[in-house]
Amino acid sequence: MTNLEKIQNRLDNAYSMSYYKILQYKNTIRQLEKQELLLFMPEWNTDKAFEYLSMFLQRLSKKYTGQNVRAIAWTSDHDKKLSNLHDKAMAKVDRAFHEHDRNMFFTGLIEFDEIIEKIIEAYNQSQKAS
Repeated sequence: MTNLEKIQNRLDNAYSMSYYKILQYKNTIRQLEKQELLLFMPEWNTDKAFEYLSMFLQRLSKKYTGQNVRAIAWTSDHDKKLSNLHDKAMAKVDRAFHEHDRNMFFTGLIEFDEIIEKIIEAYNQSQKAS
């Protein structure tokens, strides 16, 4: 088993945990994701970047299963700051493709995930308050 396969197995196990467990181990997971990207795509490759983006989004789908995904639509009407941060993170990923910048790509993906966490938290807080 290669190092990449070992890391991917660990990440698959991590993302099969509950949402709150994933949050608890977020720093470790981020380190594994960074190592995975460096092994998966040692230098910029657009095809591999799209493949990694697909894998990343599939993991996020697992992570947020059971969370209220209506929160994202709610944010555009109720929290412009978070909505703008969401848009900026997506723009960073897009710009990384144009600039062939692997670090910007990873940073944008992580920012996107962190904004989704904040959006869900803000939405949950607003629902409790109402």
